[in-house]
Amino acid sequence: MEAASAIGGLISLGLEVITILHNYIGTVKNAPRVAHQLCEELESLDRTLNVFKKKASSPLGQARFPETSVLFASTNSCHDRLQRLRKDLQPLSESKGIRRVFHRLKWPLDEADAVQDIEALHRLSQVYLFSLSTEGLYVILAKLKDADCRSLTW
Repeated sequence: MEAASAIGGLISLGLEVITILHNYIGTVKNAPRVAHQLCEELESLDRTLNVFKKKASSPLGQARFPETSVLFASTNSCHDRLQRLRKDLQPLSESKGIRRVFHRLKWPLDEADAVQDIEALHRLSQVYLFSLSTEGLYVILAKLKDADCRSLTW
C-alpha cells in the first residue's frame, strides 16, 4: 500500500477517536484528566500525520518515502492502537437511554492503560517526525552537493 493512502487511513481513524473523546469531554463535567491528555496526544498525532501525508503525496515524497520496515511497522502499530481505542471508546458514543448515561459516567479505560496509549502515540508521532526530519536533511544535502558541483564548474 502506498504510504500516503495508509497515512490517510490513520488520519481518518484518529479523527473518529478524537470526535468520540471531544463529545465525551464536552458532555461529562468532570471528565478524567487522562481523557484530556489522550485527546491532546491524538490531536498532535493528527497534525503530524497530516504533514507527513502532504509530504508523502508530493511527487518528490513518493520517491523519497519508500515503505521502509520502520515506517511500515509504525503504521501498523498506530493502526492497531487507534482501532483498539475506537473499540474501547465506542460505547461512549453509541449507547442509548439509561445505558448511554451509565457509559458516559464511567470512563472506559484504565488510567494506566490510557497513559501507556498516550506514551505509545507520542512515540509513533516521533517516528513520523524523525522521518520528515531525515527527508529534510536529504534535501539540504542534495542542494549543497549540487551547489558544490556548480561552483567547481564555474
